[in-house]
Amino acid sequence: MSARFEIRLDDFLATPDFSMIRWDKALFSFLKKYPIRYIDLNVDQCNEGILEKLEPFFVSAEHLNITCTLYTSVDNALNHANSISKFHRFVAIINNQKDLNTAINAQDYKKNIDRIILNLSTELLDPNLPQLEQSKAYIHITSTHTHPLPDLKNLKNIAFHLHNNQNAALCNNLYQARWPYQNNSSDTKLAQYFLRHINQSQFKLLRYVKTSKTRVNKLKQKDFFKFLTHFFERVCRWFLFTPRRIKVLRKIEPQQHYQNHRYPLVQNNYNVALKILSEQSRLKKISSSQYKIQNCYFDKMNGSIEWRSIFFNFKRSTVLTNTNTPSLIKAQFSGTARLIGFYVHEQQYIVCQAEKETHEISLYIDKHGNYTLLRDNKIIAPLFSKQFHTPARISSQNTIGLAAKAVLGSLITQQIRYWDESNIMSKTQDIDYSVVVVCTRFSRRLEQLLKSICTQNYATEKLQILVCYVPGLDGTDDLIDSIQLAYPKVSIVRLPFHTSKQHHKGFMINSASQYIQGKKVLLTDADIVMPPDLFKILDEKYSQHGFVGAYARKMLSPETTAKILLAELNPQRDYKSIIESDSGELRIDEAKGRPVGFFQLVKTDYLHKVPYQDLPNFEGADAFFAEDISKRCEKPTIAKEITLLHLDHGGSQWYGTKRHM
Repeated sequence: MSARFEIRLDDFLATPDFSMIRWDKALFSFLKKYPIRYIDLNVDQCNEGILEKLEPFFVSAEHLNITCTLYTSVDNALNHANSISKFHRFVAIINNQKDLNTAINAQDYKKNIDRIILNLSTELLDPNLPQLEQSKAYIHITSTHTHPLPDLKNLKNIAFHLHNNQNAALCNNLYQARWPYQNNSSDTKLAQYFLRHINQSQFKLLRYVKTSKTRVNKLKQKDFFKFLTHFFERVCRWFLFTPRRIKVLRKIEPQQHYQNHRYPLVQNNYNVALKILSEQSRLKKISSSQYKIQNCYFDKMNGSIEWRSIFFNFKRSTVLTNTNTPSLIKAQFSGTARLIGFYVHEQQYIVCQAEKETHEISLYIDKHGNYTLLRDNKIIAPLFSKQFHTPARISSQNTIGLAAKAVLGSLITQQIRYWDESNIMSKTQDIDYSVVVVCTRFSRRLEQLLKSICTQNYATEKLQILVCYVPGLDGTDDLIDSIQLAYPKVSIVRLPFHTSKQHHKGFMINSASQYIQGKKVLLTDADIVMPPDLFKILDEKYSQHGFVGAYARKMLSPETTAKILLAELNPQRDYKSIIESDSGELRIDEAKGRPVGFFQLVKTDYLHKVPYQDLPNFEGADAFFAEDISKRCEKPTIAKEITLLHLDHGGSQWYGTKRHM
């Protein structure tokens, strides 16, 4: 098998989802099958955009010791020689004397003489040998039948090898020292194998894996296994659901240790909850026809639902209701289950142990997100373990459903009631703009962002702020409490997440999307300070645009950042003077017309249509989102009147920080 293959660049770039390929994995996997060392690319047209698209490929190839050779025209080689790594090279195809003179006399050629290799026929080589030797050129020689090969043995300053493999032994030491050459012909079949290989779904980034054929097949298999599980449970109900056999299942149940969650025990909430429970007329009923049980066999009965299972995992109902704090929900559980209670936001469980056959479980959430769990009208600490997440606080707007673990046999749920205050919902019905921010260990800088929004030259009752954070990771909880007290007109929604999600920006934003009340949503970072007339500008000049980005970002110096954080400098009052006087860099249109993470204003419908990519870090997801919005919804518009302040934090923190910023 040859160690070299040749491919046309147009065919290469035509690979579906080319920019999303994980080249490190794709090339490494290909090397296991075919030990290639050279990839030749025939390039008709070359520009900065193409080279930028190829950059991840070049970097991965260099890391794996694969040399890429771009065969192109003289002009392309001269103009772009500095755009790629010195590990790779250009071969300038010389067709006539004019091309040769242009190349040798160009300043870019002299700077990159060992990276721009001249491809000459023997007809052009013979009369130009003195000139080539004087310039110490690197050349590929293509022999022709019409002109004999000149004597190359006496050439001391020219690094050369013959382009045809029959004479490759004439490759001299100067050439070998810079570009080690192996006598391998180009393999056309290998190029076809390569194109098919890189198109496999396992080499694509996460967002394209989801839509690949392999992923679809896996989803089909997953649905099939769900069907088998459901069918298995249905069959087993006829054989296993007897008291004696249920006892056998209890004996083989894996032993798990649960701990009490101490944070939410608020005595005042307990008294309020008992008062609400005593006034049955204030509670709204949820009938059995309004919900189902997910991934579990169930029977709808008169006013109740019977769950049937022989598995030890969590079973959940569909969403019972969307509530706004303060709120209360209660349900009666009767039957065999290890843990019973509720789930919030689909990934947070608030449950307690079932000590007898029938319990009435109630959950009260106050306006600050503190909650109290009651079992049979007595306060009880919720349980938690490594297998599931129990929140410390709950957001002000919630989706709530029933949850039960280890339903071995039968469990009946009935008498479901809920109560909430509707004033929050009415307050947020007229929201114009919702601002979503993810904050993990950036609470000091988040304070400046929230203040810059709450003090806008705009009707602040038409603004909504959604803060995605991890409770206990920093001081965000206390900060939100203070902001709500200082600026009561602004609707602030707290969205707490588990520690395991602290780097998953996409997951947090997608979870927050269901609570957005505004017609447009602004996605931003916790280290940004907004101009005081931001929403006024957006209303007056960009109300018809559905995808807007900021024009510039002032990277504030550490000294100015410190003064702002210590309240010695007021960015709301001195916004323009800070931009003019600070020594930090002013980055103008840094993403080349594409709105990125620190300021992405989109219509709310667009965010529901195009979700954020859930990557395990903060890098890249914003660029993918901008690209998807541009393709599927609307081309971006850059607001040239908007310049943001960026608070210094010692460099990019895309993979998280251990310091509290």
